[in-house]
Amino acid sequence: MASEKSVAAEIEAVRQKGPQRVLVCGGRDFTDKGAIVRALAPYKPVPWNAVSEHIVIHGGCPTGADKLADEWCAVYGVRKRVYLADWSKHGRAAGPIRNQRMIDEGRPDLVLAFPGGRGTTDMVRRASAAGIEVREIAALAPNSTEGRSDRG
Repeated sequence: MASEKSVAAEIEAVRQKGPQRVLVCGGRDFTDKGAIVRALAPYKPVPWNAVSEHIVIHGGCPTGADKLADEWCAVYGVRKRVYLADWSKHGRAAGPIRNQRMIDEGRPDLVLAFPGGRGTTDMVRRASAAGIEVREIAALAPNSTEGRSDRG
């Protein structure tokens, strides 16, 4: 678990970088809300500015890491940009197509990758290939990724 000093240092480092676009990815069965809250903590609005200048990008899955990131944005008033996969139009290629759109159109500064399946692995690979910093975040709670799917 991160110490209070390391969390404070990370918050200060983020503040000095200015507004950032943070892409969140992870499995659709990921349930560790604590891991999401902790990883996104540096991007919350600061007391002297109630509006966060950061943007959280995610794939709009109604469950898992995307849902938890979406809920976090709602709680803290952080702007979000959602990229939905068009499964009916693109079939199995929809996830990778959406992932590339999140890179190209979302222009993230950082990817926070939570445990997931092939979709998460694809996102990490694409972000790394684009020269985007990727932080792979371990789950805090046991069994937080049970029942992974191919689209995670």
